[in-house]
Amino acid sequence: GRKLRVGRPTSQKRTGSAGILPAQLPALSPGGLGASGQGLAVSGQGAGNAGLAAATPATRAPAAQSLEAWRRANGCNAGPSQVRILLLENMVPPGEADEDLADEVREECGRFGAVREVKIHEVVKDRRIRAFVKFTDLEAGGRAMAALHGRFFGGRQVRAMPYSEELFSAGELEMAGG
Repeated sequence: GRKLRVGRPTSQKRTGSAGILPAQLPALSPGGLGASGQGLAVSGQGAGNAGLAAATPATRAPAAQSLEAWRRANGCNAGPSQVRILLLENMVPPGEADEDLADEVREECGRFGAVREVKIHEVVKDRRIRAFVKFTDLEAGGRAMAALHGRFFGGRQVRAMPYSEELFSAGELEMAGG
């Protein structure tokens, strides 16, 4: 197969081996631009291949830096973030948190790294349920945020965002996330 290198977003109609415009590939990468924020080199198996065979890190080029700036400006994840406290919202309907939710959140987030603490909080005014996850490792929190944001849990789309360590430590769990 041939390699398709992702560079600067373009309006040209050239397609890669999987029939995807090169400028569209970063949007298909839920984790951003690779573990270290690098660009991607994608290899396919020819026009008959319906999917992409593999994604491997490529050398960082000036075009990748421009792409990262474009993604940040357009609200796209530009690479792994460093997150100590992760706030998860919209996991369960208002007022329906059970005793198992903290364990489920701990187990799911533990796939990304060591979890130090999980707190489930119900916002008083609208009974909205929030799950706070404190990670030992900043990169683990970033990986969890990238993987969980937009994912479905019990038929509901999860919102994952960083939360202030100072607010969390002070027990102020009803402030706006981010």
